[in-house]
Amino acid sequence: MRKTTITYYNKNCEFTRDLRSAVEAYFAKTKKPKVGGFALWAEAAVALLLYLTPLILLYAGFVTNIYWTLGLAFMMGIGYLMVGADIMHAANHGTFSKNNKVNKAFSYSMELLGMSSRNWRVQHNDLHHMHTNVVGEGGDTDLTAGEPILRYSIFSKMKGRLVKYQYVYAWFAYSFSFILWIFNKDFKDQVAHYKARRYRFKKGHERSLSSLMVEMVLFKLAYLFLFIGLPILLGAPWYFVVILWMTSTMLAGAIMMPVFQVAHAVPEVQQFEAGAIDVSWLVHQIRTSADVRSSNRLVNWVITHVVGGLNYQKVHHAFRDISHVHYPALSKIIDEYVAKHKIESVTFTSVRSAVHAHYRMMRQLGAEPVMTMG
Repeated sequence: MRKTTITYYNKNCEFTRDLRSAVEAYFAKTKKPKVGGFALWAEAAVALLLYLTPLILLYAGFVTNIYWTLGLAFMMGIGYLMVGADIMHAANHGTFSKNNKVNKAFSYSMELLGMSSRNWRVQHNDLHHMHTNVVGEGGDTDLTAGEPILRYSIFSKMKGRLVKYQYVYAWFAYSFSFILWIFNKDFKDQVAHYKARRYRFKKGHERSLSSLMVEMVLFKLAYLFLFIGLPILLGAPWYFVVILWMTSTMLAGAIMMPVFQVAHAVPEVQQFEAGAIDVSWLVHQIRTSADVRSSNRLVNWVITHVVGGLNYQKVHHAFRDISHVHYPALSKIIDEYVAKHKIESVTFTSVRSAVHAHYRMMRQLGAEPVMTMG
């Protein structure tokens, strides 16, 4: 069946013109750079310190009991999360540095997490950001995909009798997301993206699927050797190594996956079918992304820097080429123009309210029948 083309009504959109002008005026007034800067390097240093220090201590033989192992696993899990959100995510969007070569180099921090940066750029930059919450369009939060036991959209198929309990087990399932990504998702995605011709090669430098697969496997083997094989060879007890790796990776998944889901898979945020969409692309981004801004300033600051500004989803989707260090300020500008133009918009004022919204969504979708599109 031929894929439906997605189009947006971008003609004469006053909201788009006004918002973009206001954001440009903000940078003209503050004279701040849109990308790069000391704050990003500081976040990167903290992220790498948290992520790699436990590994170094394991190499050196300082991890001698289970309590040390679990404590370092928590540290490494937060580091894993920050490497992905503060370094890899920014670099792949071109906002980590003004220098494109630096961005390219740091985009490979995804491989340091055991996953493919090439696949990430397709699923996140090209699919998720271009057609947010358009059913079946793929990307990070493909509403019709999920895992085999999860359902995120009224348009997606029921996934068995257990799905009615997904509001209970989804939170546990999220913790395995990155492990499944490393060993399963990347391989399926690489085949799918290649067949759909989503990879961009320079003319004369085209690659075969087999060569891409070999390259990805080698990166994954290097990752597994660095984090599991080498510590064991250096004398660390194998069960300490496995506990450290699994616990840290599961912790990162248990935090990051809900961050994505509360932004897009909640009852307050709209879902759309592929086809002609009745608003501009920018308006679509605003009405399909929810912010999570805690009223506690310290909590909000910590969340913003740990997850790379992904709690400010509306800013991120509207201006993905701007560094997340500007998101708190830009969110106020978006609020102003959303109110002025009466655009539908969702903002949660606490982490608890956002998590509860996703819980309600998962409970509803576990019980509701499939809606036929068209």
